Amino acid sequence: MMPRSALHTLPLVSILLLFGIAVQSAQAQSTATPQPTYKNFLGVQFVEIPPGTFVMGSCQHYPINQKNQHPQSDTLITAITGCAPNHLPDSDAGVYEAPQHEVTIKRGFQMAIHEVTIGQYMRFLQENRHLNTEDFLRTNSVYGQKANYPVLHVGHRDAIAFAEWMNRRKPNSDRGIYRLPSETEWEYATRAGSTSRYWWGSTITCNKADYGDSRCNKTGPSPVGSYEPNPFGLYDVHGNVAEWVADCWHNNYIGIPNDGSVWTSENCPLYVYRGGSWSLYPEFLRSADRKVGMQDFRYIITGFRMVRELP
Repeated sequence: MMPRSALHTLPLVSILLLFGIAVQSAQAQSTATPQPTYKNFLGVQFVEIPPGTFVMGSCQHYPINQKNQHPQSDTLITAITGCAPNHLPDSDAGVYEAPQHEVTIKRGFQMAIHEVTIGQYMRFLQENRHLNTEDFLRTNSVYGQKANYPVLHVGHRDAIAFAEWMNRRKPNSDRGIYRLPSETEWEYATRAGSTSRYWWGSTITCNKADYGDSRCNKTGPSPVGSYEPNPFGLYDVHGNVAEWVADCWHNNYIGIPNDGSVWTSENCPLYVYRGGSWSLYPEFLRSADRKVGMQDFRYIITGFRMVRELP
């Protein structure tokens, strides 16, 4: 299991003060799991994610004039990180998940129901002789994984190269543009209208997701789709493998776009991945939790899923 001290590598430099934010939940969800609406040449299945408005991030109360030392930093926090209406404070929240802010996704998009699998990624490697082939093959054989397991030990640069290959390789009849989701799109799609720690509620058990707990008897990731999908029809948004998103890492949400677009910067050595993994503690699987890695950071927890955007 990855040490907790290795999970956040950047110092937290901002003291945040947040007042109430108007809350508007995502558009109404169906009680039935949505069915995939598109299956591409590689067998990746996509489901429609509708437009809507949600509150991104989490909140934690820090009493005024009382010094609170963040567990991953020497920064002393002396402010209140406020909660949006109808949002409860989370004891595991950090200022890197704040301030909570309202986002409106004006245009829907399609998201892969599963994380990219070994079988799908192997086809990419075979056609491109990717530089990471030997490293990839060695690492992905550790747990006896097969084609229907999520690919792991993939870096952000690898995920971008895969998306670019899909765009080159797709048939002319496929009008979609393949890319990584933005961080905002990822959280919106994961929450699927929820405001709790996970899409189903605030507690987690071994039959809900693939995560690091000795009681779950896990020694590696599970085949994609082994657990119940969220109301948008997405599987494994919590656990299994952590998922790269397109955004550069920022220490907090001050300045993030409120329309769901990718948050970039001129100098971007670090990128975001979300969702936790099969080897991480439950608090790192929360919908609001964020992780950071260098562009070529590859580990036994890192994978990704695709978005298909229609022109």
